[in-house]
Amino acid sequence: MMSPSEQAAKESVKPLAIEVENLKPIERFGWGVRARLSAVVMTAILLFSGVTGQFLIDVQRRTMFEEARQRAAALLETLSVPCAMAMSTNDLERLDAYLEELSAGGGRRLDLLEVAMLDPQGRVTALSGPGILELNSSLPHARGEDETSGDFIAQASDSDSPLWMRDISDEGTTRLTVSMPSVSGLRWGTLIATFDLSRLDERLGAIKRMTVVGTAIVALAMMWMLYVVIASLILGPIRHLSETTGLILQGDLSARAELNTGDEFGQLARTFNAMAGELQEYTAHLESRVIDRTAEVEAKNEELGEMNSRLNSAVEELDRLARTDPLTGLFNRRAFSERLDFELKRSARTEYPLGFVLIDIDFFKNVNDKHGHPTGDSVLTRVAEVLVENLRTTDIVCRFGGEEFAVLLLDTGRTDAIAVAEKLRESIATETFMNEEGIALKRLTISLGVALCPEDAHSANTLLSRTDRALYSAKANGRNQVVMWSEDLDRT
Repeated sequence: MMSPSEQAAKESVKPLAIEVENLKPIERFGWGVRARLSAVVMTAILLFSGVTGQFLIDVQRRTMFEEARQRAAALLETLSVPCAMAMSTNDLERLDAYLEELSAGGGRRLDLLEVAMLDPQGRVTALSGPGILELNSSLPHARGEDETSGDFIAQASDSDSPLWMRDISDEGTTRLTVSMPSVSGLRWGTLIATFDLSRLDERLGAIKRMTVVGTAIVALAMMWMLYVVIASLILGPIRHLSETTGLILQGDLSARAELNTGDEFGQLARTFNAMAGELQEYTAHLESRVIDRTAEVEAKNEELGEMNSRLNSAVEELDRLARTDPLTGLFNRRAFSERLDFELKRSARTEYPLGFVLIDIDFFKNVNDKHGHPTGDSVLTRVAEVLVENLRTTDIVCRFGGEEFAVLLLDTGRTDAIAVAEKLRESIATETFMNEEGIALKRLTISLGVALCPEDAHSANTLLSRTDRALYSAKANGRNQVVMWSEDLDRT
């Protein structure tokens, strides 16, 4: 007899029926994906090539312009001292000769248009060239990335360092204007020269054309190589898989993909072949497989139930760990505070007294400093055990922090609370504590502060504050004693 679940599984099974004649044949893998891949590859390569080419052109342009500017500045610097000496002696003829020599010599190699010597007030003292500077006392603003605003001559006359400006003439040619302070002990003026950058622009144009042509050739070569690689590695396997799928849809369930490669397409082909093999056996084995799957589901449900049970146990354990001090196994301060609030409310409702004891180990720091923290941890653990051994099962004890412990004495009045505190003090004082080597430590004592609710306080904060005040008094008065809170403590 089959179980109800197996019977339902059997009834739900329907035989596989692939009506091949109703399926349209798969279209041959054509130019759709190929065109899209080609477009993506071409776009990426063209963008990369364009950005790279433009970057190279910009770098070359900046490099060539910087070289021209440095050469121009160096040329003016060689003439700045002789011109300053000529200005200092008011020898204008020698100054003109210097400028003419500059125009006819090194300036010709740099396409020098004109050079002028300005006095400290910015007036043209000597000039070699067509007189652009003399006619235009305020040079036009530079254009492009080197845009400079204001009167260049005035700026150059006031500047203690070389300045430069690039602008476009009325004829459309690019010019570079460079200033150089003329100093010989004192500053006697400013040299300003204008250079024609037409040849530099022509060189840049030729470089740009060569870069564009080279980039285009490289881009075409890269596109062709990538297309060949993509066609071989991607398009071919996809076409073969598509054709094999078409054969299976047409009823040839024995068709398999012949891609014996170690890449993703090979893995896809192996997965595809495994699916085809399963499909070929599907009709004969479907019923038994469904029954087996049903049994597996039931087993998984049972396993899930066990896992839920273990999960609940783990949650309970986590809750216990969250409420427990890992060293002593006592309640931690968080759990103790929750229980204190609960017991205060219960005490207010039932009018039963509640005792609160704060305990501090005397000179515990000496134990850590002298014997090490492992011994200190061992002492804390044993103190916790002694406290638990000398308290009722209904009392609540926790590690309050560091070497401090707290105890809630349920349904306990003043006399009993003091008696319990004294018992705890004597138990610790008579206990023998050992270090890591098994050697007995010096006698250990504790100080205790006690307060009651509702007699001394009604709220948790007040109760804690007054108990802490009593503990402070116990430690201040010599330690190893029990102090009950009273109003006198607040006045001391």
